[in-house]
Amino acid sequence: MTGAVTNALRPADARRIEATLRRLGVLWKAPALADTIVALNPRLSRTLGRLVGRPWRVELSPRALVSSKRLREIVTHEGAHAALAAKAAPTPAPHGPEWRELMAIAGYPQARGAHWRCHSPAGKSPQQEQQPKPKPRPGITYDHWCPVCQSTRQARRRVKAWRCAACVAAGLDGKLEVTRTARRPTTAR
Repeated sequence: MTGAVTNALRPADARRIEATLRRLGVLWKAPALADTIVALNPRLSRTLGRLVGRPWRVELSPRALVSSKRLREIVTHEGAHAALAAKAAPTPAPHGPEWRELMAIAGYPQARGAHWRCHSPAGKSPQQEQQPKPKPRPGITYDHWCPVCQSTRQARRRVKAWRCAACVAAGLDGKLEVTRTARRPTTAR
C-alpha cells in the first residue's frame, strides 16, 4: 500500500482508490499523488470529498462510496486538486484552467468549475426538490409595552389578548400598548 487509506474503508474501495491515484499520478506526471492519504469522514454532509491540510489528505463522505463510478469521479476531482497543490508554489485557482485541463486528461472534459461536483448538493432526492422553501421571517416585530410598570414583550405579530401580569396581580387592567418596530438582528453570545 503506497498511499494511506484509512478510517474503515472497505478493502475493495481502498484498492480502487489506490489504483485510481496511481493511474492519475502517471497520467498527470505527479508521482507524489500515489502517496496521498485518503480518509473517510462521516461528518461531511454538504460535500462528497475535500482536500485538506499539509501533508495533503483527501477526505471522503460515506456517500462518495455509493458506486464505483461516483468514487472514481470524486477521487479524480480531489486528486486534481492535490496534484496542483503539490506542483505549484502559489496555489492556483481551485477550479481554474489548470484544474480543468487535468480533469479533461483524466476523461472528464465536462468539468467546468465549482458547480461541477464540489458545491452541488449531493444525493438530493426528488422529494427534497419538490418541497416548498420555508417562508422568510418578516423583518418586523411588535413591542407590547405596559404604560404603568414599563415592562415589555416582543412578538412577531400583534397579540391583543396579552396583559401585564404584574399589573393584573395588583388589581389593575394590565392592558398593553402595541407598537410596530423593525426587527433587531440577533447577536451571537
